[in-house]
Amino acid sequence: MIVSNTKNAVWTAAHCLHAGKGGGFYKNFVFIPAYKNGLTPWGWWFQDRVIVPSKWAIYSDYYSSDLGALIVKKDLLYGNLQDAIGAYGYNFSDGPAYSDVHSYGYPADGYNRPDSDFGDGEYLMYCRGNTVDGGPWDLLDERLRMNCDMGHGASGGPMVTGIATGNVRIVGVNSHRYTTSSGAWADNHLYSSEHASEARSSPPSITDPSGTKDHRAPPATGGALPAHAAIAPVTLAPPPASWDPPAADARQSPPASSPP
Repeated sequence: MIVSNTKNAVWTAAHCLHAGKGGGFYKNFVFIPAYKNGLTPWGWWFQDRVIVPSKWAIYSDYYSSDLGALIVKKDLLYGNLQDAIGAYGYNFSDGPAYSDVHSYGYPADGYNRPDSDFGDGEYLMYCRGNTVDGGPWDLLDERLRMNCDMGHGASGGPMVTGIATGNVRIVGVNSHRYTTSSGAWADNHLYSSEHASEARSSPPSITDPSGTKDHRAPPATGGALPAHAAIAPVTLAPPPASWDPPAADARQSPPASSPP
């Protein structure tokens, strides 16, 4: 969750929302806070609208545009998502280097580890470390890169600072990692798109970067997740194209140039 005027915004990767170049928006999104092995302590929050940058929709730009927002509907029981659960602040500044970053996700596999370590994507896991410049030899490539072995299923999870201090701010999202010619994960590097101008302009309702600190404990019981829930990919190849995009969901002004 990200703090916003809507009080119902979920920050994630664009490839979890839209198929990218030549494709369209996916449909029927459901956000399940604090999910754990079939338990849904805060219930299901259903899609209201979706926002991705036009550079993602037109070019599948992983460098600066694999980011977006899912706005969910107000829940009949809990009200607004942010009021019920809390929300992270954000720091969408220029530059990829941050200290003591936590990356969260629900991975079903990972680099150089057996799939059995990951519990079929049913459990929240994290990596902790620093982010560095993901393209140090390219001045136009300001992606965030951190050492993290999480694979499929970690897509769209936040990279955040401030866990130790309680001043939690989103600085990126799990976007992609490289694969070998055989399809195996190539190395221990997990990337986020640069979170600068595109991130600042993508969610027009997100204006207050301070975040909220009232992260309340979930109720003791919850329902179960249906078995067909999808696991989002985190490779450089986008998901296959699917449904036609609603015209109003993507920002319509084309970028000045193609991605590097």
